[in-house]
Amino acid sequence: MKFFCDFETTGLVKEGNTDFLVQPGICQIGAVVVDDKWKIIKRLNTLVNPEISEQRWEAGAIKVHGISPDKVQDAPTFFAIFQELAAMAQGCDAWGGYNTKFDKDILWFQLLRYGFERSFPWPRLDYDVMKFAKERMAMEGKRGTKNPKLVEIYEFLFPGKSFDAHDALEDIIATVEVAKELSK
Repeated sequence: MKFFCDFETTGLVKEGNTDFLVQPGICQIGAVVVDDKWKIIKRLNTLVNPEISEQRWEAGAIKVHGISPDKVQDAPTFFAIFQELAAMAQGCDAWGGYNTKFDKDILWFQLLRYGFERSFPWPRLDYDVMKFAKERMAMEGKRGTKNPKLVEIYEFLFPGKSFDAHDALEDIIATVEVAKELSK
C-alpha cells in the first residue's frame, strides 16, 4: 500500500531555517491510501487550524488555494487530527505525492511543533510522481529539463480533463491518477 498526501499551507518553507516556529503551518490535508492496483481504500480531507497568527499567513499562499485564516478558525488543529493521519500512513510501504520533499518538510515542522517527531510512521520508500512526470514530459526550462506542474502533466496525460487544483484532496487524487497512468 502507498500513502499519498498533500498539504495546503500558510506559505512556503523557509529553506535552511530549522526553527519550526517560523515555518508555515498546514491549513488543509488531503491524504489517501491506495492498494497495489491503485484503488483508493482510505481518504482524509480536512481543513486545519494551523494555530499561527494571521500576520504569518503569506498573501501568495492564500491567493493560490483560497484558504484564509477565517476559513479555518473553527477547523480542528493538527494536534486533533494527528492520530488519524498517522493511522493512515501506518503499514504503508511508500509515501507518494507530487514534490514529496515539500510535503515531508511541512509535516516534519508540524511534528516538531507538537512534539510528535518520533510518533509518525514514515513509510520507508519515497514515490515522488513529479520526478516521473519530469522524465515523461521532458519540458525545457531555463536550465535544462524542468519539473512540470501537476496541472501540466495531468492535462498532458488526460487531454480535456481537469481537476480543482490547489485543493489538497483534489490534488492528491489527481496525483494518484497520474501515478497510475505513468506506471503503465
